[in-house]
Amino acid sequence: MSKKRWAAFCLLAALCLGLTIPSVLAEDVVYFTAVNNTLLELSAETMPVTHNSMIYVPCSVFNSRSLNTWAYYSREGQTVLISDGERELYFDMSAGNSHDRDENIYRYAALYLNETAYVPAYFVADYFGMGYSYLRRDKWHIVRITTGDVLSDEDFLSAASALLETRLNQYLGTQEGQSQTPIPTSSPVPTVPATVTPTPTATPEPGVDRSDVSVRLCFLGLGEQSAAILEALEGKPACFFATAAQLYARPDLARRILGSGSALGFLAGEDPEAEYAEFSRALRDVAMTASFLGAAVTEEGEAPPGPDLRWFPARESLAEPWACAAALEAAQPETGCDLLLEGSFAETEYLLYLLERDHYTLEAVTEVTAGR
Repeated sequence: MSKKRWAAFCLLAALCLGLTIPSVLAEDVVYFTAVNNTLLELSAETMPVTHNSMIYVPCSVFNSRSLNTWAYYSREGQTVLISDGERELYFDMSAGNSHDRDENIYRYAALYLNETAYVPAYFVADYFGMGYSYLRRDKWHIVRITTGDVLSDEDFLSAASALLETRLNQYLGTQEGQSQTPIPTSSPVPTVPATVTPTPTATPEPGVDRSDVSVRLCFLGLGEQSAAILEALEGKPACFFATAAQLYARPDLARRILGSGSALGFLAGEDPEAEYAEFSRALRDVAMTASFLGAAVTEEGEAPPGPDLRWFPARESLAEPWACAAALEAAQPETGCDLLLEGSFAETEYLLYLLERDHYTLEAVTEVTAGR
C-alpha cells in the first residue's frame, strides 16, 4: 500500500470515529459468539451488534486457528486485514468499503466500536467459504461461524445449553454491578459519573431511511407455512408463486391470498412452457383468474426459456433473515430488491420488522412491476 494512501487513512481517521455506532437488534438482547464447537467468552466489549440489518462481530473473532484465518486491525490506518493465507480481505474504514487482493470493491464496511473494528460476520464467512448461522432459540441468540467437520446447529445448542446458561448469568451479574451508582449524601454538587466504554446496548442508532429502495416479497411454493405467512403479512402485498399441483392441493388458500391483496404467480420447474399451461388451467379452476407472473431458481440466476411473463429469477431462494438483510443492504434505489424467499420461510414477522425499521418501501408484485 502506498505512503500516500496510508497518509489519507490517517487524515480521515478522525472522521471514522464519528461513524454511526450500531445498536443491538432489540433491547436487552444478549448475543453469544461461537466458533465451530466452541462458545466464546461473553462480554459487552466482544458481543455482536447489528447495523443496517447486518450482524457484526469484532474482527478478532477471525484471528483464529480454528478457522485457519488471522486478522489485523490498524487503528492508526483505520484498516482491517483478514487472510487465510491464500485470500485477503481488506476493510477500508476511511472509504467505507472493502476490497480483496485483486482490488475488487465490496460495499461492506467495518465499524469502529469498543476501541476496535467490527466486521460483517456473514460477508466475511461467505468470502472465505465458512459456514454461518444465526441461531435463535427462546432466550438464546448465537452467531456461529464454522469450518470443517463440526456439530450441527441443533447438536451444538444441546451440548452448549448448560454453558450458555452459566455465561448468561455471569454476564447479567456483571452488568448489574456496573449499573449501580453511588447516592450523594452531603454534597449538593451532582456527582459526575465515571466515563464508561460505550456498549452496543447503551448506544442507540439513528434511524436509517431506505425509503428510496422498493422491495418486492416473493414466496416460492405454496405449502404448510403459507397460511402463517399470509397471516403475518396482515394485508401487506406479496406474491406467492405456485405450481399447478400446489394450487389444486390448497384451493381455499389460493383464494385467500388473492382476497388479501397479494398475488399468485407461476413457479417454474424443468419444463416452463408445459408447466405454465397446467398452472394457468389450475388457477382458472380454483380462482377463476389468470396470472402472468413467473419465478424461477436457475444456476445462472436468469429467467428460463418459455412463456413471456414478468419473471423474478434468482440463483437461490432465501431461507434465513441474515440472507435477507444482506440482500437489502446491497440493494440500490434504481433497481430495488426482489426478495425470493423459501415457501417455508418462518421469519416473516422479523423481516417485516426490518423493512419497517429502515423505512423500505414495500411494493406490490404485478405484471408491470419494474425489473431489477
